[in-house]
Amino acid sequence: MKLNLDCIPCFQRQALQAVRFINNNEKLHQQVLREVTKKLLESNWDSTPPQLAHEVHKIVKHLTNEKDP
Repeated sequence: MKLNLDCIPCFQRQALQAVRFINNNEKLHQQVLREVTKKLLESNWDSTPPQLAHEVHKIVKHLTNEKDP
């Protein structure tokens, strides 16, 4: 499965949705989106969507200290 350009904003949406489920802290939401965007920009877009999704969710887990966001 190849990464489609539509996956990039979808990963950002997923990260924001996950962090919003956890709390209402707008600063944390912004921090997560910034880190996810940074990771996506630095990533190899030849990766598969599941590989990048794993990285995105790892960021959410790390920044929120939630094991299952």
